[in-house]
Formats: sequence, C-alpha cells, structure tokens
Amino acid sequence: MASLQRSRVLRCCSCRLFQAHQVKKSVKWTCKACGEKQSFLQVSRRNCQCQ
Repeated sequence: MASLQRSRVLRCCSCRLFQAHQVKKSVKWTCKACGEKQSFLQVSRRNCQCQ
C-alpha cells in the first residue's frame, strides 16, 4: 500500500503567492517564486480533505 504524502498550502509574506510544500519537521521554508526565506506564522486550516 502506498503512503500518502502530506502537504501544506503556504502564502509568501513578500510576493503573497500561495504555494504547496511537503510537510517537513523544519518550521522554515523558502518561497519558490521570489526566494524569500520564511517560517510558519499561523495555521489557517487543519484537516482539509481535498477531493
């Protein structure tokens, strides 16, 4: 059975672009569009099931 990869939808504080990143232990991430290094500030929604 294949394991599901979890991802987060993040919004860059610099360019305001939404993007998806795989869940990792680190709280820091880099925007794929502008390269700004950031950390998680808040979680807006949990356990969202996409269909």
